Amino acid sequence: MFLHFFKHLYKREPKLFYLFGSFFIIQVCFSLIKLEVTPFFLYGMFSEKAIPSDTLTERSIWIDGKQLKNTDLLHKEHLVLEETAKKYVLLKKNESIDIVQTRVEEKYGFLTRSPIYPFLQERIYNKASDIPAFEHWFKQTCERLLNKEVQQVSIKEDTYLINPERTQLKQISSEVIHSF
Repeated sequence: MFLHFFKHLYKREPKLFYLFGSFFIIQVCFSLIKLEVTPFFLYGMFSEKAIPSDTLTERSIWIDGKQLKNTDLLHKEHLVLEETAKKYVLLKKNESIDIVQTRVEEKYGFLTRSPIYPFLQERIYNKASDIPAFEHWFKQTCERLLNKEVQQVSIKEDTYLINPERTQLKQISSEVIHSF
C-alpha cells in the first residue's frame, strides 16, 4: 500500500513525489549521524539509561529574604521564574558557558567546523556578558509580578540524601548559591 501510494504520487505529482523523497532521505541522513530532528520519533529521547540518584537537590527563589512560594504567583508565572533561575544557575555552574552550547558541541562536534557556526553561536547561546542583563530582567520581572520593589533576589539550593529504600529524605546541605 505504501509503495502504491508513492507510485501513484509519482505519476500524478512528480514534484511532490521528489519533495517527499528528499525529505525522507534527509531524515535518514540525520538519523544516521544521530542528529535528532523533529517531528519524528527521536530514539535518543528514550535510549539513554536513567540512573537513580541517591541525592535530590531542590532550588528555591528568595525575594528580599522571603521564600517565593507557589501561592504568591500564578502557576505559569512561578514556572517562568523557576525555569529561568534554573538556566541561570546552570550557566553560572558551567563557567558562564551556555549549557546548550556545551551539549551541542559535545554531541555534534562536526557542527562546530561549519563556517556558519560562529555566526549562529553568537546569536543563539547565552554568554557571560548576558548575565547582568538577565539579573536585571529577573528583578524587574519579580517586581512586576509581586507588585512591589525588590532589593535582592537569592537562589538557594537544598540537597537531600535519599535512603536506599527511597522512603526518606535527610537534608545534607542548604546554601545560597547566587544572590543579586
